[in-house]
Amino acid sequence: METYAIRDGAYSSCAAGDLFEFVQGRSRRTLVIPTCSVGNVAQLAVDLILNSSAGARGVHVATLRHPLVLPCYGVNPYDGMDGGKPEEASSASLPDGSIRKHAAHPMDLYRLDRGDGGAGGDDGDDGGVGDVYAIQQRAPAAAGCQVAFSRDAVAWARDAGFDVVYILGSLSAEYRKDKELNLVNGDDVMYVVCGEGESEGEARCVAAGLSALGDEYRDVEEEGLHMPWAMLKAAEGRGAGAVGVLKFVLEGDNRVDAVGMAKAVASVVGVPESLFFS
Repeated sequence: METYAIRDGAYSSCAAGDLFEFVQGRSRRTLVIPTCSVGNVAQLAVDLILNSSAGARGVHVATLRHPLVLPCYGVNPYDGMDGGKPEEASSASLPDGSIRKHAAHPMDLYRLDRGDGGAGGDDGDDGGVGDVYAIQQRAPAAAGCQVAFSRDAVAWARDAGFDVVYILGSLSAEYRKDKELNLVNGDDVMYVVCGEGESEGEARCVAAGLSALGDEYRDVEEEGLHMPWAMLKAAEGRGAGAVGVLKFVLEGDNRVDAVGMAKAVASVVGVPESLFFS
């Protein structure tokens, strides 16, 4: 995974371990990463968080490139957020690296604003979460390459020094058991621990009211060749402190599903819903 961090208003290539030499922030870091799975709900949820009043004060930190991820390029995905005044959103007076001043790449890394301006403080008022970052992945890995890409992505997160990694994904609703059929949107967001033993990520999911995904669902795709299982499997035993945040969905209009997942993730990582859900 190639990392191009923003420094002095320009992209500079750097190793994952050197990324935070370019970024001023606390030593403790949390990462949210979506997987390209059913309905693209994970990407929609990340977009919802970024394309918000919270995200408007966030920072575009780096562009990530991987040879297995399909190429794409587009205009600024978060332009025109300031009260419908795109001329302000694209103003050259905005700070370098602003979330509103970059083109859309296959993968971009952002620092989220959790209500304290995005930088927070070192006095523990964040409950120990530290700085929260999110990757937006706009293109999937090529067919048959999910496992290889997942291994590289998890290795990158480990080398970059993230303490906790939340892997977002969606599961086909056709596999639901009876006990999940009557869950309302939001209550059907579940977590699964990658690896064994207790983890900080699991504790935060429990505190946020998420329930654990049953072991019976692990048999649905035993080989773990596709998302989100490929990424979850890659995170096992790699010391990434990873937890999966998953939701059952059907293909179609998944905006409601995205809101449910975004609210759950916001609760887990400590982004106040009032910042972007009104």
